[in-house]
Amino acid sequence: MNETAAIVFDGSASSGVMAFPNPFHNSIMIVVETLDMTDALVELFDPLGQLLLNKKLHIDADSNALRFEGLENLAPGIYTLRFTTGLHSEMTRIIKR
Repeated sequence: MNETAAIVFDGSASSGVMAFPNPFHNSIMIVVETLDMTDALVELFDPLGQLLLNKKLHIDADSNALRFEGLENLAPGIYTLRFTTGLHSEMTRIIKR
């Protein structure tokens, strides 16, 4: 069963981030919806807090997507996804099967 982990930012601009599928196998898709244009950083951490991947994303006023691929060699477990724009930073847990 695929579940979606959602992150909702508070602040002046309406924005949100979704990571799916969760649990994931080989890749995970990050979808960002916002009313503002900005740059963002998406980072993936292992269960011990080690940075595994990071990607910069320019967010347009609408919807943007970023796919992390090549995750099939990660050990099963709980990973942390951090999404940062300006002064806002949100984290969510994602599960690797």
